This record gives sequence, C-alpha cells and structure tokens, in this order.
Amino acid sequence: MEKESILLVDDEPEILETTKWAFELNGYQVFTATNGADALRCVQTSHPHVLLIDYKLPKMSGVEFLKAAREIDPDVAAIVITGLTHQSEAIEAESKQLGAFAFLRKPLQMEEVLQTVKEALAHRASRPPKPR
Repeated sequence: MEKESILLVDDEPEILETTKWAFELNGYQVFTATNGADALRCVQTSHPHVLLIDYKLPKMSGVEFLKAAREIDPDVAAIVITGLTHQSEAIEAESKQLGAFAFLRKPLQMEEVLQTVKEALAHRASRPPKPR
C-alpha cells in the first residue's frame, strides 16, 4: 500500500522543515517546495494527495498555485494557510471558492494540522474522481 503523500509549499525553510518532520513521523511521504513553480512541477511528477499551501509565496500566490494545481489534478485536497491576519477572511473566502478543503491561520498547531490533513484525506477518498 502506498503512503499518503503531502506537498508542503512555504517560503519559510524552518516551517517547511518542522512541518515535514512532523508529517514524516506520522507516516506520510512528504514533498516540499518554496515557490509555486517548483510546487507545480511536484504536482505534475509526484501527484501528492494533499497540498498544504502558504498563501504568501514569491512570484505566485498560494491561491494562484492552487488554481494551476487543480488543472493538473482536480482531485487533490488542498489546505491553505496564512499568517496575514488583516486579510484572512478574504483569503479564506477565495480559498474555499477554489475548492480548498480547509483554511488555517499561523502560527500552526501541529495537532490541528495533522487532524485537518486526516480529514482532507478521508473527504478526498469518499468522493468519486473528477473527470480529467
């Protein structure tokens, strides 16, 4: 049985490393990217089950990445995260409109992130695949 996989997209290396470590400890296969272009290449080649996307990325926002990733894999589950408190309601609405499963605010609580990923995977598994 293949491991469930997650693509972490964040431009802060320390967040990537600690989050990656936590997911690997919980049995997930983890891919990382620090920008949208690298993340899109990973979606094309590795087909992760869940995307954990920071909203604020260099060159391409998290929601711009999500739009492009959905064109590659319409079934991928997505969770958008942000540390931007003054815009979080607008970002959350935009993320949900694009089909994000959840929206989380930084600082992240790993227990909450792990639980949200489990719920996203269960939701993804319960839906019929979308035609490509």
